[in-house]
Amino acid sequence: MAILEERDSEDAIRRSDGLHEIEKICPKAKVVYVAEQTISDGATKAQELTDALFLQNPDVKCILTYGTDMAQGADEIALQKVENKDEFAIYTVDTPEFIRSKIKESTDNSSLIRGTVMLGEGTPYTCYKLMDGSWMDRVEDGVYKEHCIAITLDTMSEYFPE
Repeated sequence: MAILEERDSEDAIRRSDGLHEIEKICPKAKVVYVAEQTISDGATKAQELTDALFLQNPDVKCILTYGTDMAQGADEIALQKVENKDEFAIYTVDTPEFIRSKIKESTDNSSLIRGTVMLGEGTPYTCYKLMDGSWMDRVEDGVYKEHCIAITLDTMSEYFPE
């Protein structure tokens, strides 16, 4: 497993540290490659890092990325390098339409982005639920604790109906 991370801000550090929790959550996961880039590096730098990943670890089966630009770059290289696409996955964070379309394309391996994490239900909905009091149990020491929601082919229609 590989991790493409960012550490340019406190939020980026926390999110990247969260990616490293995979070994605790999934005992079978073994991180063999970690590369850092900045958010401004975008997909092009992720392509370079993913190319280097496959040179050093050609048998890697999964890439976790800090954000969607990194996932896009990783996907473009992985599609060229991975022989058994059914046994490979890229997971990222955030839910722009581009990533949701790539997850849909993963059914026939036209993309290797298999899922993403949505951080919360969206600002307007969250504000409404906090103002009406129904989500006050999510507030801890005056800070709202957002839920992380796995978005995959199985859950996408629940959160993004067509």
